[in-house]
Amino acid sequence: MVQRYLDRFDKIECEELKLRNTVWRDMIMDIFGSRLNSVSGGVDYDFNENCLTFGSGGDIDTAADRVGGNQEINHDFKVGNVIFYPHIHWFQGATTKYELTIRYRFQKNFEAKTTSWTTLELVANDGYDVVAYSGSGTINQLTRTKTSIILTDVGISDTIQIQMARTDSLGGSMSVYFFDLHGEIDGIGSRWEIIK
Repeated sequence: MVQRYLDRFDKIECEELKLRNTVWRDMIMDIFGSRLNSVSGGVDYDFNENCLTFGSGGDIDTAADRVGGNQEINHDFKVGNVIFYPHIHWFQGATTKYELTIRYRFQKNFEAKTTSWTTLELVANDGYDVVAYSGSGTINQLTRTKTSIILTDVGISDTIQIQMARTDSLGGSMSVYFFDLHGEIDGIGSRWEIIK
């Protein structure tokens, strides 16, 4: 079966393979801190759980309180006008309404650097969790931001940059193991190296 597919692919000699309908795919982003063991906001790496632990009281404008990440638009993603649905994966073990401030900016290849950020809000246990927490044990939760990221004129290999800080004052800790964006794909890649 696989060999027949490869034979067929060789025969079409780089004809464009395009899906009739789009499907969804994750763009997973590693998150990193400018400085771990933060004094003020309490961003730390939990080596036992392999995740970042956020204490309350952080400020998105304070480098020691936030983490960041960069994500290239993959070659299989739909280009042009697109919507991305940002969310975190985290260990939820309480009904606390943790708040994260997330901001992003879009860097378009071959154009001037974007310097301003757009802010999104994420609140756990407030209707944005994928599954309601039962109040028992620790679960692997997905929590989405209140609004999506809507971009125009997106091309492959453009970049979305994010920054994230826990900004509530509710105490306790929040353990996040990654941030990602759901987006639509419309092919298995691009026809050219930097052009869809």
